[in-house]
Formats: sequence, C-alpha cells, structure tokens
Amino acid sequence: DEEGIWLLNRFRLPLFHAVLGDYSFFFARQNVSRRFINAVTLHLLTTREPFARDLKFVLGGLATRMHEAFEGGSGKFNALCLEGQTWFATQQQRLHKAEVKVRELAENKQRKQQAEERVVALINRCIAGKSLPHLLVDFIVGDWRQLLLWTSMKEGEQGLNWKRQSRLTESMVEFVAGCQTPDGRTQYQKFLPSLIKGLHSSLVDIQENRDRLALLMEPVELVLNAMLMGAMPDFIVHPGLPVAPSRATGFEVTVESNPAMERIRALQAGQWVRFRTQDRQFEACALIVKGEGDQPWTFVNQSGQGVVNKTLSQLAVLLTGGVLEIVGEG
Repeated sequence: DEEGIWLLNRFRLPLFHAVLGDYSFFFARQNVSRRFINAVTLHLLTTREPFARDLKFVLGGLATRMHEAFEGGSGKFNALCLEGQTWFATQQQRLHKAEVKVRELAENKQRKQQAEERVVALINRCIAGKSLPHLLVDFIVGDWRQLLLWTSMKEGEQGLNWKRQSRLTESMVEFVAGCQTPDGRTQYQKFLPSLIKGLHSSLVDIQENRDRLALLMEPVELVLNAMLMGAMPDFIVHPGLPVAPSRATGFEVTVESNPAMERIRALQAGQWVRFRTQDRQFEACALIVKGEGDQPWTFVNQSGQGVVNKTLSQLAVLLTGGVLEIVGEG
C-alpha cells in the first residue's frame, strides 16, 4: 500500500549511505543491511491488518533512528539493522509456535478420523447382524469403543495393545456363540477368567478409578457368567454402527499435467503464499501441512489464528484465477 511504499522509501537514504561504505551489499547475501532491507520488503508485502499496524510502527521508529544516526557511520546503521532483524526473528518465532499448534491439530484430527474408521470397522465385523446379549452390546459400543478409539489413535493398527484389544472384542462374541451348547460352556469355563482379566487390565488405560472400573465391568461379568451357567439373558440383533460417508460427495476431473497443480506440488512446508480476500486485499499464509491424495493442504496466517484448508485441485483453481499467489515465485 502507499504507507508501506512511503516507509520503504524512508530507508533509502540511510541504506545508500551504508552501501557506499560497504560494497559487499551487492554480492554478499549475509550483508547485514541487505538482509535487513529484504526482511522489511517481505514483511511489508505479506503482513496484513491489524498486525501490519505494529509492523509499520516498529519500522517507522527504526527509520527515524537511522536518520538521526546518519552521521554516526555504518556501525550504528548496522546495529539498528540487527535490532530490526531481532524483532523479525521474535515475530517469526511466535508464528512458528502457532504453526506447530495448527499442524498438531490438523494431524490429530486426521488421526482421530482414521482411528474412528478402524474402530467402527472392527465393531461392525464382530456384532453387526448377530444376536448378542443386550448388556454386552451396550458395553462394546459404549465404554469398550472409547477404549478402542483411544488405543487406535495412540498406536495405530500395528500397535500391540490395539491387536490385543481387537482380539478381546472378537473373543467376547465368540464366547457367546460357544456358550450356546453344554459342550461349549464346558470348554469356555477355564477361558472366562482370562477374558475378564484381559478386559479389566485394558480398561485401566482409560479408567484408573477402581470403583468406576468395577461399575463398568459389573454388567459384562454378570452376563458372561450367566451365559456360562446356561442362562439366556435378553438378546438383540445390532444393525452395526453407522459408517462415515466417503469424503467424495461428487466427482472431479483431475488433469495430472495441469501446470497450476505442478506449481502447488512444488510448495514446501513453511513456504509463503498470499490469498486474496473479499475486500480485495491479500493475506499472507504459510504452508503447514501438505495433504496426500484428496486430503486438504493446511495454511496458517501470521497470527496463527486464521487457517485455510484446501485440496490440491482447489488450490490449483485459486492459483489459476489469481486468488492465490506464491510469494517469491518467478
């Protein structure tokens, strides 16, 4: 904007004076004044209100002090440049913390979705369409499901606890089927204590309170012991848990050779882009998470509060339409 250009021009005279005393500005990337003016330009291009107000206030103060120290030689100018870079680094550190938090939230959300799909598939495979004791079904789709979800998120499908709890889920259903005959009940007499112990030790992970744990286990122990004695508690046929709909709600034609897609794919985590807003301004955002397949790509603005989630194809459309710009491209 005009104020940003005016601020940038305020550094022109002190910078010109410093360059005359140090020609390394033109060929050394680590030159202090060169790094400072590059950082000033980048931040003026990418920072949006209300954060631009703080930036311009700081830059205005530095420009004034550089003009006041004009006769002090390049040493004073370089010291002020370093002071400005320190302020930029502090802001970048704050942004990095926000980026980490947003990345963790995005990853946790994706991990929870995958875990939920895994748990629902396991439970439906074990109980859907089968006649089982009502109390046992309530336990499996209630507290036991929460344990499975917690374990699945923590370990994934290759975790030892997940495999053990999956087998315990299957064992509860097999126990009911096996107790339908006298021979089956005899066979499962020695197995029941191990099954109860396995359920109990697993539930400790989510319920450490012994009294609460006993309340969770009581109906399961009662119904399994009743089955072992030949009793027939109330049975129901559970239809299965609802399966989350596919993420695709329609169809999409993807052109793999689309140049815009290739430009998006070339983006690296931490790289900056600019999104055009409804008020025809631009908001700078950093890439945090690169989505795989149809998974969304996640960007966060400089405050760490504004988050943009778009798929690869959506980003390509925005780039083609001028709504998205890649900072530093070209």
